[in-house]
Amino acid sequence: MSRNGLTFSELGRRLGVTPNSVSKLCDQETMPTRRHAQLVDQGIPAQLLPRAQDIKPGPKPRDLHEQFMQAFRG
Repeated sequence: MSRNGLTFSELGRRLGVTPNSVSKLCDQETMPTRRHAQLVDQGIPAQLLPRAQDIKPGPKPRDLHEQFMQAFRG
C-alpha cells in the first residue's frame, strides 16, 4: 500500500475509521462486504484483501456434538 501512497492512516481517514480498524480489517480471514467494497473503491486490489463476507452478530451456533449431548441430557 505504501507504494501507492496509501497508509492505514490515510485509508482510515477516507473511510471514517481509525488506522487500527483498517489494520484489523486487513488482518482477518473475512471482512464485511461494505468495507471490502469501500477498500476496492479506494484502489486496493480485491485479491489482496480478505474475503468479503457478512457474518451475523450474536452467539455462534453450537457444534453438532454439543447439540446431541444437550438433547441426550434433556
